[in-house]
Amino acid sequence: MEINFTKEEFKTLLNALYLANWLISAYDTEEKPETKRYTKLEQKILSLAKDFGQEKLVEYDDKLKMYFHTKKVEDSLIENFISSYDNNTFWEELIDRLAKRDLFENYGEKAVENMTGEEIFNLLSNYEEKYSIELEKNGIGNLKIMK
Repeated sequence: MEINFTKEEFKTLLNALYLANWLISAYDTEEKPETKRYTKLEQKILSLAKDFGQEKLVEYDDKLKMYFHTKKVEDSLIENFISSYDNNTFWEELIDRLAKRDLFENYGEKAVENMTGEEIFNLLSNYEEKYSIELEKNGIGNLKIMK
């Protein structure tokens, strides 16, 4: 099979690869076996950068025998995508975890285990709404660690 890309489409593909790689491995210190196939595909595509006039976006490391995205990729619009994703994830996770904590604190593990999915959903929705309103209004200003 053959796929044709314009220079601009290939640049967009490089950006998408950067985002995918970041999502898969941003917090890993070494490659995991389950991510090797993604790395292999990324290397294959990065190796074509020069053919598409995008050599400023990719560099080859002779020691590691691997291609890498350059700072030109990192400093682009991609950082805005990552920042937006991180920000939204933070608030969603905080609300979700606080709601689940309250559910188990107020009803107990045994009672929650005996609830229907609909009951759990309704209770969690109430807690989530409470925290969503609070955090939208005050951010983390009212959150305190209690001993």
